[in-house]
Amino acid sequence: MIRIGLTGGIGSGKSVVATVFSVMGYPCYDSDSAMKRLYTSDGQLMCSMKQSFGADIYTCDGRLDSKRLADILFNDPTAQERISRIAYPCLENDYREWLSGQKSDITLFESAILFQAGLSLSFDRTIAVVAPEELRIGRVQQRSGLPAGEIRARMARQMSDSELSACATDTIINDGLHPILPQIEQLIHSL
Repeated sequence: MIRIGLTGGIGSGKSVVATVFSVMGYPCYDSDSAMKRLYTSDGQLMCSMKQSFGADIYTCDGRLDSKRLADILFNDPTAQERISRIAYPCLENDYREWLSGQKSDITLFESAILFQAGLSLSFDRTIAVVAPEELRIGRVQQRSGLPAGEIRARMARQMSDSELSACATDTIINDGLHPILPQIEQLIHSL
């Protein structure tokens, strides 16, 4: 089985690329969705999150307060490291369990912070999805309504497209000018 790590900054379109792979029959583990599930289903993880970030990191009905967590992550330089120590072992175990149930010859692991997270997972290939900054800002504003300044601040805390491309074995350009399907087909053919 060929394991591919898929990454890209906010608004790059990595989820669109993951969806295309999935439609083509290559399953993709969405680490963001998995973490959201694990934050509320894993009792030990919930306890550790409350100890590290305060009990109010969860709402009274037991859901993770994602806005509060995002504020912490984007405003506290040590928060990402603490999250990594607390949550990523749980994510890695969940991914390995998911992977053991896959039959496809190619699988993907989607994460915005694939290289920064320090996950102990290894991949045969890594793909960086890149797009121009203004296009990314427009995409995020359209889906979330966040102001451009806040989006730029979040982008500044992520790896740049050039850094991602330098770390990745492959790059997919999602700028609206280069169709992504032929890029994906070419990548699959190269495997």
